[in-house]
Amino acid sequence: MVFPITDAKSGATVASIQKMYASSNNCLAALGRMGYDFDTFAVSFPEGSSQAERALLITGIILNEFIFSERDQTDGNDAGGVMSD
Repeated sequence: MVFPITDAKSGATVASIQKMYASSNNCLAALGRMGYDFDTFAVSFPEGSSQAERALLITGIILNEFIFSERDQTDGNDAGGVMSD
């Protein structure tokens, strides 16, 4: 799954975030994903981007992962995550 990052002014794609999945021939990675519920991402940063801009991209990954993956888990008090049904 690839998420393009576009420039707000020009609309051009300047970077991308790719969610990686364990390959079918790598049993250890697949077991790790199932047992520990972690995800792997690859980020291509825009050329010449600052440290703050790179931090924003990484923060966006964490926020999206929380919103879309953690919302289905409950802690007994609410529906979990930021978005509740």
